[in-house]
Amino acid sequence: MGPHKKTLVFKFALPGANYMAQMTRLVALVPYYIDLIGRYKLSSQARSKTEAARQKVAQEVYKELQNARQEALQRKKAEQKKLLEEAQAKLSAEARNKKEAKERARQMKKGMPKVGFLSYSRIDRSFSSFMAEWEFNSMLTELL
Repeated sequence: MGPHKKTLVFKFALPGANYMAQMTRLVALVPYYIDLIGRYKLSSQARSKTEAARQKVAQEVYKELQNARQEALQRKKAEQKKLLEEAQAKLSAEARNKKEAKERARQMKKGMPKVGFLSYSRIDRSFSSFMAEWEFNSMLTELL
C-alpha cells in the first residue's frame, strides 16, 4: 500500500485463461464496493475500536522492523568480529602481542576516572594556603 491514508485493496486469484470471462463480474463489483464503503459511516465506538486495532497492528509492524534491524546489526557485528579475528590470526606473534598490549592500554585508560581541569583561582588558593603552612612550619622549626 502507498502513503495514502484512505485505500481499498482488492485481491483476486486469477483463474485459468478459459475462465477469464467469470472475472468480469468480480471486476464490475469493484466500483460498487467503493461507492458502498464511501457512504458507510462508522459509529464512534466502532471507529475507536478500529483505530485501536490499527495502532496495535502498527506497533507490531514497528516491533518486527526493530527486531529485524537488531538482528541485522548483530549479524553485522558478528561478521566484523569474525573478520577481525581472522585478520589477527594471520598476524605474526610479535604484531599480535603489540596489538594486545595496545588494547590493554586502551582499556586501562578507559577505566581510569576522568580528571577535570582545575580553575586558576582554585590553584592559586591551594598554592597560597600551602605556602602559608610552609612558612608557619619553617618559623616553628627556627623557634625550636
